[in-house]
Amino acid sequence: MSENKSSGGWLKRKLGFGKKEPEIPVAEPKPIVAEAEDQGPKKILVIDDSEIDRMILEDMLSRAGYEVVLASDGEEGIERYGEHHPALTLTDMIMPGKSGMDVILEIQQSDPDAKFIAMSAGGELGPEVALMVAESISIQTVPKPYEPEVILQSIKNLVGAP
Repeated sequence: MSENKSSGGWLKRKLGFGKKEPEIPVAEPKPIVAEAEDQGPKKILVIDDSEIDRMILEDMLSRAGYEVVLASDGEEGIERYGEHHPALTLTDMIMPGKSGMDVILEIQQSDPDAKFIAMSAGGELGPEVALMVAESISIQTVPKPYEPEVILQSIKNLVGAP
């Protein structure tokens, strides 16, 4: 027997031991979740048929650092939601055409994670009655007239600072 066979060298060579392993290119692992890019301030959609209320909320929220998108009724609000995908929607509950409740339910069908604050002076019913429906489906509510601090704190509780 030759020395190679008795020491097992031929077997090692036959099986490929001792040879340089071929380099296999390894791709960098891709992150499961894309890294968050700086997307600027959080967007808040304000849906209210009162132009004065829209202007007041736009001023207050933009001064606080939020980006504000406005809609003057429920139909427009649903359209703006689809275009902008805001972090939060503030909606009046009593509006001509689609009510705030209609808006909330329609948006929730396509985006169950959507966040809302329902607002209302309640018209003839009073704010408690108008907001009771929203509260029944766990929507945060704020009666009108509202205190700016209450609105801002409610927003921060739901989506954080701008």
